[in-house]
Amino acid sequence: MMQMLLTTTLLVFAPFCLGSTIRIGVTGDVNLDPNLLGDEEGEGYGYPWGNTLSTTQALDAFFINHEATIANVVDENPNNFQMEDPINYTKTFVEAGVDGLVFANNHQFDYNRSGLDETISQANKYGIPGAGVGYEDEVRKPLLLDVEGVPVALFTVVLINCEKDAASGEDIPHTCTCGINETRAGMMDQQCYPATGDLMGQWLYDDITDEYIEDIQSEISAFRKENPSTFVLTYLHVGPNFQWMPDPTRVALLRGMVDAGSDAVWGTSSHHVQGLEWYGGAPIIYGMGDFLFRHFPGITDYCPDYAVPCEQFRPELSVMHVLELEEKEEEGSGYFVNKIVTHSTRHTTDQVFWADGEDREWIFNTLTELNKGLGGTAQVINGTDGTLTMVPSKGML
Repeated sequence: MMQMLLTTTLLVFAPFCLGSTIRIGVTGDVNLDPNLLGDEEGEGYGYPWGNTLSTTQALDAFFINHEATIANVVDENPNNFQMEDPINYTKTFVEAGVDGLVFANNHQFDYNRSGLDETISQANKYGIPGAGVGYEDEVRKPLLLDVEGVPVALFTVVLINCEKDAASGEDIPHTCTCGINETRAGMMDQQCYPATGDLMGQWLYDDITDEYIEDIQSEISAFRKENPSTFVLTYLHVGPNFQWMPDPTRVALLRGMVDAGSDAVWGTSSHHVQGLEWYGGAPIIYGMGDFLFRHFPGITDYCPDYAVPCEQFRPELSVMHVLELEEKEEEGSGYFVNKIVTHSTRHTTDQVFWADGEDREWIFNTLTELNKGLGGTAQVINGTDGTLTMVPSKGML
């Protein structure tokens, strides 16, 4: 598995063994059923991961978008959003082989700043690296990892992006990453907060603009220049939710990360499966859905008018993408994703399982069509083991 490093430049690693395959798994949103018990009383720390457990444990690195607070520090939470993992179940992430919890999303402040402090404390207690929250001089730097001798840097960014009303051009409520549309006494006034020199927060932008894209690119480009052989994975939590095809601003944003030197781009927020493309030699994942979630967004809660019926998005279905890395031909020039093995999943309110039958067929057919809509740069190959393999189309590397 991987080791975390404490420096940000001039990285030195043990040599990667030629001929080996490095497999990095990434998922969409994860939060746990708040009623799960500890190992002594419950089903065991591996319970939430169902029959996916042996696969996640065998990955060389496994990263999840952790959409919850790990805390029980507030008895009466005034916020509309109450994504709280049971604090006595943090060890479940160790059991699943999670190598990085991404906190760059819109649920780290559900239990206010005291909840954020407890989340970080719990991750540190179990030695699970976290990325996406910190002080201003920290959040713009990547999390550095040694994955079986391969240097990996994980950048994490949050951007607010909303679905627009076609007539008025105004933001549509409930579609904005980090947006709060109604408040009550005691609520925090927003879901996400930018990091400052005095307060912990996120690398956060309130819109997608050319200026903001260039600002993110400058950090990635500078890191790439000093670390040419490091595999750079850039994660962005950016909406809107319930959108089959990404809008042009989001496409420009994610492609801009590749232009800056990212070797793969990992997007989340959508609450349903979205497509994938190869651009500039790198894969871009636009959305993955909810890998393990305590409810079904759009069905058990609000569905925006423009997305009705939200059942069309099948929020109970998701994927785990496994990036398979290969060393570039020129020695010392780094690594690239030569293919992605996609596992289809289905979750209940407290467990995730591999999808099968009609569910798996729906996921694979949907991904195939969405990829075509993005230009068909990701060629889809049906596997014999229940997985889907995606490789770059000719000329995309």
